[in-house]
Amino acid sequence: DNVATLHLIINSLTTYYVDADGDGYDAGSGSFCLASAPSGYSATTSGTDCNDLVYSSTNTCSSIVNLKLNIQGYYDADAHAMRAVMANQGVGSSTTDVDDVTVELRDSSTSALVASATARLHTDGTATATFGTAPSGSFYIAVKHRNAIQTWSSAPQTVGATPLTYDFTTAANKAYGDNMVELESGVYGFYIGDL
Repeated sequence: DNVATLHLIINSLTTYYVDADGDGYDAGSGSFCLASAPSGYSATTSGTDCNDLVYSSTNTCSSIVNLKLNIQGYYDADAHAMRAVMANQGVGSSTTDVDDVTVELRDSSTSALVASATARLHTDGTATATFGTAPSGSFYIAVKHRNAIQTWSSAPQTVGATPLTYDFTTAANKAYGDNMVELESGVYGFYIGDL
């Protein structure tokens, strides 16, 4: 009888994985065998969770910030778009590439750098910054360009598993301190240095 009971207990044990945020993706560590799942653990493993403190139905291991911005001096008011500066300089063959910008996420309280990514700016003003560390929270968006004034969002923005879209072009007050120039009626851009 004791052998049969022991055999039944051994066969009913399951391996559980750390799943602190309960999204079905495990943290890839702390697995152990028990008869039932304790809190914060899952019996299934859908792959290692890139951030086990933030629920994600897709286990997105990056945070995406979609930006729209213009740079004074690159902007052509007649075309209502920026020039293909990279192609004009003989860099690449794309007729929509303007330049690369550095996009930083800054802590909303301390302004400390949290994450940084490089994004390609296109003639229509769009740029996509992908942060591989999957930062999540409220951050100022700071944009740096090699020949423009560093410009921050007017207020902290929520960044996380859902892509954020932020448009600097619609008003001067989209930038901290209203620090943008009107390029044409209702269209704003970052101040540029010497070309």
